[in-house]
Amino acid sequence: MGNFLDRMSAAFDFGERLDYFLLQEQSAVMEDFETEYRQSLQTMSLVQDALVSLTIAVAFMMAVAFMLPLIMGYDIYVLVALSGASLLVIDILSIIFIDLFLTHDDICHKLPIKPKEYLEMKAMFMPILAVVFVLLIVVLWLRPFGLWVSLLVAFAVSPLAIIGYNAKEFEGEVIKKDMAFPAFVRSLGGSMSARGGSLYGTLGPLRVHEFGVLNEPVERLYKRLLIRCDKFHSWLYFAGETGSSLIQRFGTIFIQVVTLGGDPEKASEIISNNFIKLLSLRELRLQLASSVKGVYYGTLVGVSGSAFASLRMVGILDATFKKSFSAIASTPSVASLTQGLLPSVGNIDMLLVEEILFWILVIHAFFSAYSIKMVDGGSRWACFLDFVIMLWLLAAVSIGVPALFDLVFSTGSSASGVVSGVTPT
Repeated sequence: MGNFLDRMSAAFDFGERLDYFLLQEQSAVMEDFETEYRQSLQTMSLVQDALVSLTIAVAFMMAVAFMLPLIMGYDIYVLVALSGASLLVIDILSIIFIDLFLTHDDICHKLPIKPKEYLEMKAMFMPILAVVFVLLIVVLWLRPFGLWVSLLVAFAVSPLAIIGYNAKEFEGEVIKKDMAFPAFVRSLGGSMSARGGSLYGTLGPLRVHEFGVLNEPVERLYKRLLIRCDKFHSWLYFAGETGSSLIQRFGTIFIQVVTLGGDPEKASEIISNNFIKLLSLRELRLQLASSVKGVYYGTLVGVSGSAFASLRMVGILDATFKKSFSAIASTPSVASLTQGLLPSVGNIDMLLVEEILFWILVIHAFFSAYSIKMVDGGSRWACFLDFVIMLWLLAAVSIGVPALFDLVFSTGSSASGVVSGVTPT
């Protein structure tokens, strides 16, 4: 504020007009914001690459660590817990870095006034969440048909995809309203300047024009003004019903300018131009979010695949070593030489180990889905759609990778764990 006042006093000293000075200032502020916005996207891209590298390193660490019980006799439960803790730390760091480095530009506003689509979605959440909890308890307790635990969990959580899908559709509608708003505000400002009338008198004839997805909110705005509702509250409800954060912010600026006696045409032109700039910046952000989404999906498949492959390899090698050494140990003279030659995992419940690993990866999938929505600035409800898709991918990997190992190595003595749901004999 101090620098701004210094520049304004200097401009007045040189005889510069106030309107020209303020116009130049808003252009400079917008350029600074654009530069900062682009820089934050570049920084976030670099940070995301670093976090992905750390995740890959953890996946490699998990693959090596799960082999240590065969070589050095370490407790495999401790190794799984440490691997899960490392993955959780990376997920938390990802959330923190996104919040710190990325410019806050949410698609949806945070006003208490919500569109009907949002209210319907919110009303569905608790019943669907209750259904999910009931399904989880039932399938985990009964484990019907001897199905895989990962498949049962993915099935039980699938109703959350309804919330995620509706939130995704809601985001799309909000983005369409954002695209239509610059044309609407230009038409409104130009008509008010030409007619020299009030907002109500101008909005009436303007309703006959087609503004696409904004037609219904505009009609409601006109009806509120018709019954002499307060202009600020009427416009606030208009912004709230659109669900858009940008419309809420720029709409407030427009109504304040009009109320204070400013030029509506000039104000609408400035608002429209800045609005379009922000939409172009948001396109870059959505492109980054699309890239991050692909990276998170690929990382989940890679980490889960390597982890389950390592655990299956531990089971295969342990079964092989036990079979070989039990045959050798039948000869007393050789048994003393082979005793303690190679540590074994002992009587570890590999089924339990794989289930623990599966739940660790479920938590990782949720953090990944939430991070995606933080990057694109969309509704956090939409993360449930990505979460459910990730769970099905995780289930496919947890079933497919061990099955592939069984096929390649043709062994039936290794632990089947979360991929079969049946304790091996």
